[in-house]
Amino acid sequence: MKTMQDGQGLWSGEKSILLTRTCVDVFLVLAALMMAAGPWVVRDFLARIGGGRIMGSTSAAFWLLLALGYGCGAAVLWMLWEMRLFLKRLGQGEVFTPRNVRSLRHIGWACLCGGCLTVLVGILYALFYVFVGGAALFMMLVVRVVKNAFEAAVLMKDELDYTI
Repeated sequence: MKTMQDGQGLWSGEKSILLTRTCVDVFLVLAALMMAAGPWVVRDFLARIGGGRIMGSTSAAFWLLLALGYGCGAAVLWMLWEMRLFLKRLGQGEVFTPRNVRSLRHIGWACLCGGCLTVLVGILYALFYVFVGGAALFMMLVVRVVKNAFEAAVLMKDELDYTI
């Protein structure tokens, strides 16, 4: 892979991809740990907000919030895994490929799923999560724009490959 310098010559594209992949791997582990600790996290959250204000019973609120949390966690794991695959291919010099377009599409869908579930948590329990979910939905739009640009580049690359 060609070296990209930041003006000082200390940073390269390879190092940047390695750092990003390392961060993605750390977040994958943290997300898996959060999902494993799901019941404790939900109990603590409900205790801090005063129990099941919306559902009427603490038990129903617990199960609903746990299900929403696992849904968000699954979306996060899916997104991070697709990011990992995308970064691996970038590191191998594969940039404008249909597989990268597919990964970006999946990352966008994962942001949409996680964002919608988080907005629902915000509506039911704590308004702050509406803003967190909104940020995820905005990120979905950004990823979609990048995906569209990659998709156009793949089409142009394919046309150039067939030009004699």
